[in-house]
Amino acid sequence: MQYCPSGSVVIADNTFSNCDIGITAIQSSPYIARNTITGLTGTGTGLYLDNSNGTIEYNVVNNFEKSIECGYSSPYLLKNTFCDASDMIVQLYSASIPVMRPVNSGTVTRWLGGNNTLSGMPTTGAFVLEKESYPMMDSGYNKILTNGYNYVSGDLDGDLEAGMNHWQDNPPNTAYYAVSGGDVIYDPVFNGTSLPTMDYYDLNSIGFGMYDSVFVTDNGDNPLAGSLYMQAYSNEMSGNYSTAISKYKDVVTEYKTSTYSTVSLARIFNCLEKSNGSVSDYSNIQSYYTGIKSDTNNTKESREISEDFVIKSKVRQGNIMEAVSDYENIYQNNQNTHKGTHALLNKLCLLKYGAGGDNPNSSSGTESKINILSLISGKSLSQNISNNANNIPRTFKLHQNYPNPFNPTTNIKYEIPRDANVSIKIYDLLGREVFNINEYKTAGNYEVMFDGSNLASGLYFYSLEASPSTSSGRGYFETKKMVLIK
Repeated sequence: MQYCPSGSVVIADNTFSNCDIGITAIQSSPYIARNTITGLTGTGTGLYLDNSNGTIEYNVVNNFEKSIECGYSSPYLLKNTFCDASDMIVQLYSASIPVMRPVNSGTVTRWLGGNNTLSGMPTTGAFVLEKESYPMMDSGYNKILTNGYNYVSGDLDGDLEAGMNHWQDNPPNTAYYAVSGGDVIYDPVFNGTSLPTMDYYDLNSIGFGMYDSVFVTDNGDNPLAGSLYMQAYSNEMSGNYSTAISKYKDVVTEYKTSTYSTVSLARIFNCLEKSNGSVSDYSNIQSYYTGIKSDTNNTKESREISEDFVIKSKVRQGNIMEAVSDYENIYQNNQNTHKGTHALLNKLCLLKYGAGGDNPNSSSGTESKINILSLISGKSLSQNISNNANNIPRTFKLHQNYPNPFNPTTNIKYEIPRDANVSIKIYDLLGREVFNINEYKTAGNYEVMFDGSNLASGLYFYSLEASPSTSSGRGYFETKKMVLIK
C-alpha cells in the first residue's frame, strides 16, 4: 500500500504464505486483522510500516527475520501473535510509538491495544528500539517469551514504563534488558494468564459495512492526558472528525511530553483523510505541523513526525514535485540511516504517484514495486520475478515526452537494459538546470512526471544519463527537446 488514505483499506481473514515481505504500508493507515502471515525460514519482514498507523489486531505473523518493523508509525497493536522471528520481533525507529496497551478514560478502559504475544529466539531481542521510539505498553498485558534472548535492546531517552507485562522469567532476568539511556520499569509483573474482565464492547465502523469490536472494562481513575485522548478517539470513531481533530490538538498542546502527544499528531492527519479534507484543509494542517516541528518545547519525536506530515500535506495539495524535492534533501543529508531510507522510499512512491500511479498493464508498475521492495529488503528482487524477465529492455532508450507541448505537466519515459545509476535533468535555453533526479534503478522501463508550473513558457531540453552500477559495462547519454506552453 502506498499513500492510501486512512479508512480506505481493510485486509482481513487472509493467509499469506512463503513471504519475503508480508504486508508493506507506506504512508497508509489500514485495518489489518485476523491474517496469518508466514515467512521463508527466518528471513524478511512480516509487517513493514512507514508513516503508517491504523489498527493491527488478531494476526499471526511467524517465521520471519523481523515480525514487524515500524518507522514514523504508531499503530494500535492488539492480540497479535508475533512468533519465531530469527533476529528481532518488534523493531521501532524514527518516532514510532505503537499502542500496545488499553487506554483509560476516566471510569472505563478501552482495549485499543495490548495482550500481544511475542515469542521465539530473537538473536537481537524481542523489542529493538532506537531513540525517540518505544512501545506504549505499561499495563499492556503483553507476553514476551524469548527463551534466553533479550526482552528489550537498544537506546532509551529515559525510563520505559512497562509494568503489567509478562517477561517469561519470574522474576524477569534484568540481564535481558540490554538498554542504554534509561531503565525498563517492569514492576508489577503480569502472570501471563489473569486478564482483567471485560464488561461490554463498543462497535466501531471500519468501512465497507464492517465493524471492529473494542472491549471495555469499567474501572477507576486515570491521567488527564488519556482521558482527553479517549474523547478525541470516541469522536473519531463516531465520525465527528472536526471535533476529534480539535481534541487531538488539545492533547498535543496541553500534554506536550505525554506519550499520547506523538500518537495524536498521527490521528489528526487520519481524521482529515477520513473526512475527505479539501486542499485548503491540508494547507492549514501543513501550517499546523510546521509550527509543531519548529517548537522546541515539543518532544523530538513529535517534531520528527511533524516534519513528515508537512511533506504529506503537500502531497494532498497536489504539490508532488515539491514533496519529492523535500524527500531528496532529507535523503542526501541522512544517507545510510533509517531516516534516509524512509525518504528514498517515499521519493520512489511519489515519483510513481505523480506519473499517474500504478497501471496493471504496464511493466513500469511492476518495476516500481520491485525497486521499493528491494530497498526494504536489501536484496535485488528483479531476478526473482518470473514474469518480469520478458519486460527487460534490450537497449537504452529515452522516449519523447508526452504530451508535448505540455501545460504544466508532462511524462518522460525511458528504458535501461541493466542496473544503473540514472540521472534525469532538464535545462532551459540558457543552459540552466531546472530539474534533476538522481537514483539507482534496476533494469526496466520507467516514467518520470515533470511539473513546469513555476517555469516560463518556452523550449527546454531534457537528458538521460545512465552510469553502470559496476566497473563493467558502458554508460549512456541522450538529450531531447520539449516545449512548455502556458
